[in-house]
Amino acid sequence: ELKDLFFHNGYDINIFEYLRDKSTETYVDNFSFVFRLEDKAGKSFFVWEVSKRTLATYVFSDDIEPEQLLARLKLTPRLEIRNNKEIQKSLGYKGFIIHTTYEAWIEKLASILKIN
Repeated sequence: ELKDLFFHNGYDINIFEYLRDKSTETYVDNFSFVFRLEDKAGKSFFVWEVSKRTLATYVFSDDIEPEQLLARLKLTPRLEIRNNKEIQKSLGYKGFIIHTTYEAWIEKLASILKIN
């Protein structure tokens, strides 16, 4: 199963299962997932997830094609995404969520995207 390819100790598999169940499309590369989800208004957005507790979840609008987003994410360090407004704008960056508890993660995702 897909989740078995990326699961690491310390990662809450409930996060992956939530994203998998809510996504309309899933894109996979050799180290991460990009899930396309929709908010209550039907607007799509991308959630970039690496299944390691030490790495945050990143959320982007769907202003660029998923393949282009994946290619850019491979080349752009996470810290640059969080700190560089120009990069944020070009990627449609909406925010990031630290992996703490599943409940805190869901709450933060909902606050970024106005979902649930």
